[in-house]
Amino acid sequence: MYVDKKTQFTIPFGPDSHPWISQIPDLAYGQFGELLITPPSADPAKVYEAHNTYFIAQQQHINEKDLQLPAAGQQQKQAENQEKLHHYLLQQKEHFLGYQVVVNTDYSELFSAMNTMINNLGDPFTNGFCTVNSKPAERAVLDFYASVWRANWPAQRTGNPDSYWGYVLSMGSTEGNMYAMLSARDYLSGHRLVVDQNDHHLVKPKRRNSNPNYYKPIAFFSEDTHYSISKAIHAMGIPSFYDIGSEFYPNECPLGGDWPRQVPSEQASKEELYAGKLGSGCIDIGKLQLLVEFFAKKGHPILIILNYGTTFKGAYDDIPEVYKALKDIFIQYGLVNREVCFGDKDTDVDIRQGYWIHVDGALGASFMPFINMAMKTGKLNADNFFEHDLAFPEFDFSLPYIHSIVTSGHKFLGAPTPCGIYMSKQKYLATMNNPQYVGAPDSTLAGSRNGLVALTLWSMLGKTGYAELQARAIHSLTMTQTLYQRFSALAKMIKQRDGIDIWLHRSAFSLCILFRRTNPAITFKYSLCEAQEAVSIDGVKYNRHYVHLYCMWDRKQTTLDSLMIDLAQPGAFDKTAEIILSNSALG
Repeated sequence: MYVDKKTQFTIPFGPDSHPWISQIPDLAYGQFGELLITPPSADPAKVYEAHNTYFIAQQQHINEKDLQLPAAGQQQKQAENQEKLHHYLLQQKEHFLGYQVVVNTDYSELFSAMNTMINNLGDPFTNGFCTVNSKPAERAVLDFYASVWRANWPAQRTGNPDSYWGYVLSMGSTEGNMYAMLSARDYLSGHRLVVDQNDHHLVKPKRRNSNPNYYKPIAFFSEDTHYSISKAIHAMGIPSFYDIGSEFYPNECPLGGDWPRQVPSEQASKEELYAGKLGSGCIDIGKLQLLVEFFAKKGHPILIILNYGTTFKGAYDDIPEVYKALKDIFIQYGLVNREVCFGDKDTDVDIRQGYWIHVDGALGASFMPFINMAMKTGKLNADNFFEHDLAFPEFDFSLPYIHSIVTSGHKFLGAPTPCGIYMSKQKYLATMNNPQYVGAPDSTLAGSRNGLVALTLWSMLGKTGYAELQARAIHSLTMTQTLYQRFSALAKMIKQRDGIDIWLHRSAFSLCILFRRTNPAITFKYSLCEAQEAVSIDGVKYNRHYVHLYCMWDRKQTTLDSLMIDLAQPGAFDKTAEIILSNSALG
């Protein structure tokens, strides 16, 4: 593209808002005057502001142009604008309540490490040639959680296929969910696994099953499951029961009517709905059982994704009850100890399960083990914990039917950047690459991985230990219960004064409290998270807009007090947050 250097594009750009073209140095022009870079086709600041009209409050606090990067950089404006962004983050951190993350952290002891590229390249259990890694710290973190999750540890590549395998994720639990789907796909579809090659288990010869569905797994997950699961099964080419059911069995849904896109969650009773409550957020085990049986009968392997702390309600699926409901189905339709054949030889056969159960414990799997310890040792009891009589929701590798677990490091643990932990067993590990120049097998999804996050998790666990983590877990849970009681009193006051039901809801053991959508100023001030729920009362169907907050251990009492004061003011809650839907609209 030829551009006359004297041309003055009128689009302002950068902190000083000079025309974009006037800031381009000679080095960006070719020898014939052609521009070697592309100019903006529109004013970026206006475009991005238009994208964020619903979130205009943030746009008003941070000027897009102050952060734009001209060709010469920000130069003397850099420090000033960095301070503006820092001030904004500090302001929002002061009142942050809406998401299940810890925002008040201190990793200043690791600042010097920021000046080193730390790459945990490849498998965490082999150091490799890339020596600027933190793999010893990563292995320590994994062993810590292998013990807490009651897995067989340490991780042993050979001789102990039941020992754990895992790695610290460079992304949040989404990466772990994606890796779980990859592993489940390969395991259920009959691919060779590492254990097949290193310690092949021979069984009594039997010919391969002729059912065309024998190596075609189908995924099942509830409507309260995190959206990353849909993304993960799509990326890994695993169909959901909805995909197969709606295409091949359109009028045969065992639940009646059309196939649901996800397994329904538990519904609230009529009395609960009248009280403004929702369903628990747990998967409906009876409906899951019917759906699984339909496809197990047709010979499909079964992939179950369960939640241990759902994103919006913080609910825990009853994992032992799920397995209890499905066990006989697995047995009846040959999904227990089924043969996987690798070739024509009768001896080239392996024995595997025809199901995979993955636990997405992005929040709960990090802190609930310490609640379990507190309940079973009596530290949490009838005198200090009103949920003491509820059964602890079991989830870990002490349950032999669990294949994989994932948790996030930036939620309860408080890492300063998104990260997480994925864990499974050696015998489920998919075939790995062995690039010679790395020196370590590459069994992870990312290849190059963020060694700094492993170091931050190691630092945090080293500064805390069981006692402090348990104290933080108990504080988070009791803080939630106390705040919920304050909300209950507030709800009564708002109902009497304004005639508004704030739809207060909390699921058992959850750190999350849901309520009616607030006005935009409150939503922004406390970074509240918004979502919609469809409910039906006496045949009338409504769409409700909720917000929620999380009581993580770093939340300040002054912030919670400020929130309750703001919510008690007239106009705090959105009167338009509920819309009546027609039956056809809901369907």
